[in-house]
Amino acid sequence: MDLDATLRRALRTAGDGYRPSDLGPATERFTRRRDRRRARSWAGGAILAGAALVGAVAVVGALPGPRVAIEGGDDGPRVAEEAARDALASALPRGPISLADTHRVGPRPSDVEVADEALVVAHEEGRPASLVDARSGRRAGRLAEAPTALARGGDTVYGVDRVAGALYSFRPPEPDPVMARTVGPEPTDVAYGGGFVWVSSAAGRPDRYVVSQYAAGSFEPVGTYRVRYPARLEYAYGYLWAATHEGGLLRIDPDARTATRVAAVGGASDVGAGFGSVWVYELPERRFDAHVVRLDRGGGRVLDSVGVRGFFGRVEADEEAGVWVLSSVSEYERDLLRLRPVGGRDEPVRLEGGPFEMSAERGALWVVDGQRLKRFEVGR
Repeated sequence: MDLDATLRRALRTAGDGYRPSDLGPATERFTRRRDRRRARSWAGGAILAGAALVGAVAVVGALPGPRVAIEGGDDGPRVAEEAARDALASALPRGPISLADTHRVGPRPSDVEVADEALVVAHEEGRPASLVDARSGRRAGRLAEAPTALARGGDTVYGVDRVAGALYSFRPPEPDPVMARTVGPEPTDVAYGGGFVWVSSAAGRPDRYVVSQYAAGSFEPVGTYRVRYPARLEYAYGYLWAATHEGGLLRIDPDARTATRVAAVGGASDVGAGFGSVWVYELPERRFDAHVVRLDRGGGRVLDSVGVRGFFGRVEADEEAGVWVLSSVSEYERDLLRLRPVGGRDEPVRLEGGPFEMSAERGALWVVDGQRLKRFEVGR
């Protein structure tokens, strides 16, 4: 028996099962109940089985086709990317990470998103989301629904409810949803981009998962993409990026209507975008040797890879605050560290408790941790 492989699986299971917004729990719970430009695609009308979707959906995606290859040859694009990135990096703050504020927000928060008028904090299943004043840290109210994962698009916050299998849109500080609809069972993540809302969920059958695409203004279904595994989502540079534990990183092209695996990345627990790059938390092959891999905006070239200690993690990129990583070092401990756009990383800050999620905006990073909401800043 491969001891390293056994340990790796056990640690991932512990990290996944710890937080409802993680992807692992969707796999585990769904199984227990019975059980990312050109590629092969198929078109036609279909209706997802069971309670997967309400209404007719065009199945425009496919199982991941040929991989996005690592590009070579002409260095022109690479030089341009590096020059633009270095110019932006020079304007970033370089001081140490500091904890600015800590606020109590109620039991077991599962996600946080920065809205224009208030922070939105989602909680575990069944608890309405909290609205928190960003300056005072005081609770400013509650949403009328109980989303467990959040995403921001303009002045709108989108949320999926894991228990109800529902998708909502909100305009905080108004508590009532603007729109709502049923989606696939046990949705695990939501993203906004390209005028669409993207939802990762199960597909009504054991071991079947999809990323569903909805028109942001109406929630009308546009298409679905089979991904085989639950996914963490990020929209950037004209693509929807889906990080999966066993299937790696997928690049979904809404124009070509294809889902293609990115060859340069193995199993991944999260994906973010910023500084003209795609940032992927790549799961370790041996023990705690994980990496944050930086890809070009098309996913075809590895620009950098930074080693981090951990077995599971999250990544958040913000061009005012930097690139942040929450890396699991035990079931109840995370290392928070900032990566520099020109390689390297800062010394980590140890966080204890959980569940953990983060959102960056306006030069600050917000982290939910246990019953607390923390704001971190970077000194000039």
